Amino acid sequence: MRDLDRPARWRSIGWSAARIVTIAVGLLGLYFWLPFDRASATQTGLVVAIALVIVVAVNAYQLYAVATAEFPSLRAIEALSVSAMVLLAAFAATYLSMSGRDTAVFTEPLDHVDSLYFTLTTLTTIGFGDISPVSNSARIVVMVQMVVNVVVLGVFVKLVSTTVRSRMSQYGS
Repeated sequence: MRDLDRPARWRSIGWSAARIVTIAVGLLGLYFWLPFDRASATQTGLVVAIALVIVVAVNAYQLYAVATAEFPSLRAIEALSVSAMVLLAAFAATYLSMSGRDTAVFTEPLDHVDSLYFTLTTLTTIGFGDISPVSNSARIVVMVQMVVNVVVLGVFVKLVSTTVRSRMSQYGS
């Protein structure tokens, strides 16, 4: 990019950071506000289905946003951040709901923070082992999260990086 684009680049960085923070605060606010810990099995299934549809829709929109962005690399960072946050919130809500219905599905009853913590350790593949699924239903959901993490994020990273490369080649960079 030319030096003349420097102010526009800094404005874009600021807006991108503001969008990431706003989405993170909004998702966390909804997660802590909504009563996932009191959801029925049907409501939990509905939450999972809606969450997966939201993940696909958010990723599709983010891919479009990268493809049309003035600064595609910056927009790609935002897209990947938002995608990871949506997955994190969706699975944390699912685990909280499962634990709220039956405290024996994990090694300990989960509250909002525990569910978020467990989801993040699973997402990052760290898995400290302090919280683990005990019931078959919890193990199945954790396996689904693992597959979704690898497939959805992996495919999304590939699509975003290909889109960024394509956009950058249009600029001759």
